[in-house]
Amino acid sequence: MSSIDSRYFCLDTERVKNIIRDSHRISIYTHNNADPDGIASACAFAYIAKILNNRINVKIVIPESVGIESRDMVKICEECGIEIDIVKKIEDENTVLGDTCVIVDVASLDQLKLIKNTINKCNNIILIDHHSYREEIGQDLSRETISFIDSKASSTSEIVYNIARCLGISLTKDIMELLIAGIIWDTKRFLRSSANTFKVVGELIENGADYEHAQGLISISKPSYSRIARIKCILRHRGYKITMPKGEVFIAISEIGAYESDCASTLITLGYDIALVATEDESLNVYRVVYRARDEVVDNMGIDVYTTILKRLISTFGGSGGGHKGAGAAILRTNSMSLILKEVIRILKEISGNRVVELEEERVS
Repeated sequence: MSSIDSRYFCLDTERVKNIIRDSHRISIYTHNNADPDGIASACAFAYIAKILNNRINVKIVIPESVGIESRDMVKICEECGIEIDIVKKIEDENTVLGDTCVIVDVASLDQLKLIKNTINKCNNIILIDHHSYREEIGQDLSRETISFIDSKASSTSEIVYNIARCLGISLTKDIMELLIAGIIWDTKRFLRSSANTFKVVGELIENGADYEHAQGLISISKPSYSRIARIKCILRHRGYKITMPKGEVFIAISEIGAYESDCASTLITLGYDIALVATEDESLNVYRVVYRARDEVVDNMGIDVYTTILKRLISTFGGSGGGHKGAGAAILRTNSMSLILKEVIRILKEISGNRVVELEEERVS
């Protein structure tokens, strides 16, 4: 997905302004288990909508859950007068629908879970996202959409800030600190960023945001069951070495009931170059596969994890996904982990010319 053409960015924000001023109800959606970037961008856009139309009813709708790292941000968003609805069951579609729907930080409609099938009933649809690899969401929607998709942006928070800037809207200190927190989170504390990322954060601080406070919003201690999940993940994982033309790549595959992102990051910390971690969603009869990769390995070895592995899994099992070169996820329409493992190994053999070795050591007796 190419970067937004800056010549038209502010023109499109004018279209958005007109839509918001003509709307009565706006629903802003972000992905399930919403992370700080999803919460920050949704909350900031809700604030923008209220400034543009103070008579409008604005609600943020989140399917199923909010990530533990985002909970302090949710409280601040609500203290700013913004309604947040965490939806676990839909009894009346009108409670989650607006005449205008805004989808933020969503790479695939499957990430909206039970809300997915309601989107086409919105009169207007606005997409805001930054993922390098993403499903062409607009093609799945019958409505015409306005899209702010910029794969060069560090985060969706960065894009929403630029929308506010184009509209000449001054953000409050709380909203600016939420955006900084979203940027810090999605860039992994600026490991993945651009000159524009630092420019945006600098402007937010110059305008009154407290960087230390923003950082504190996402500095949380993990609950004990997160540690147990990581230990189980390590105990269950299988490791492989593949030999590529430019060197060896070490890949871990595991399955866990929750905290799959933490699990994948832990496997990278152990020394693996790429980690794939699957979690079964029995209610939807699917598996969610999360990946993490070392950027230097992706760059030096020429392995594009999403395109090389995840996209092929989606092609085999059906589903959707999205992400970046170092992190992402896919929803696979299968209830068999053994079939996923078998297909991953087949793909690894294909890309390495059959040079795949499973790492095995004797256990402590």
